[in-house]
Amino acid sequence: MSRRIRNGSCPVSKAFNSEGRVVNVYCGLWSCKHCQKLNARLWAWRVRIHVQNSGSDAYFWTVTLRGSVRDVEAGFAILPQLWDALRKIVQRRVGKWDYCAFVEGQPRRGGMPHFHIVSLSKAPYRLKDLAMDAGFGFQALEVKITGPEAASYVAKYASKQHPSTPKGFRRVRASRNWTKLPEYEGKPLIVKSRSESISAFIMRAADETGIDHETLYERWLDASEDGIS
Repeated sequence: MSRRIRNGSCPVSKAFNSEGRVVNVYCGLWSCKHCQKLNARLWAWRVRIHVQNSGSDAYFWTVTLRGSVRDVEAGFAILPQLWDALRKIVQRRVGKWDYCAFVEGQPRRGGMPHFHIVSLSKAPYRLKDLAMDAGFGFQALEVKITGPEAASYVAKYASKQHPSTPKGFRRVRASRNWTKLPEYEGKPLIVKSRSESISAFIMRAADETGIDHETLYERWLDASEDGIS
């Protein structure tokens, strides 16, 4: 994509849709303030679908790090290991475990990470004890929830990404059988390649949309006023 953003935020580029209208193209990264909210809403949708289709009770768990972990960087470094320990304990107790877990940087602790988990199994024993056995802190909470409530929690907490979150950190973890979103059935966007001249791009878009190239070029120029080039 050759129309790069200048100010370091979304949208990162422009493209034509199948109707010949110029639309924004977004980066899709959790580190982006715009896209983290969109990603959270998409995961909320997936969670709601899975919980409602399962016909099972759902529970919302919150597990935190121990107070001895005072450095945010150390917190993020140890979190995958603790999660793996928690997951193995639960799977040994309940067998197949349906879950969707996501990390929030706790604002009141300077971005210290902790896990929120939508689980289709009740904790096999008291969650506070389970958390401690896995290496998490004693501050843990389990609440029974519905599908819409689960989606609301995910949309709320998954979008809270603290600036201290390491680049490339895996913010969401889900069991392999977790419901996927329906496949996109619309027509793909028409995006300018890096090596393509603007005239060649406009002509290609005209061929694919059936709209004359003069109209498309005017629309493209009008869209350039937003600072993307």
